[in-house]
Amino acid sequence: MAGGLVAGNKELLAKIVWPHFWAIQIILLVLIVMYCTMHELVRVIGREKVLRIFFGPMPIPQV
Repeated sequence: MAGGLVAGNKELLAKIVWPHFWAIQIILLVLIVMYCTMHELVRVIGREKVLRIFFGPMPIPQV
């Protein structure tokens, strides 16, 4: 145990692997930006058109 909040934070800052921390933060940022971009794209041009753009023509559903 670290002995308290301040001591715990000091230990965390001393032992953290900064390149690993920043790599994870960058990956999370990219994933969030990709999600928001796709969400807005679907909202603006529609689900069907996005599916056609990324996956080609979809078969017509049989009624």
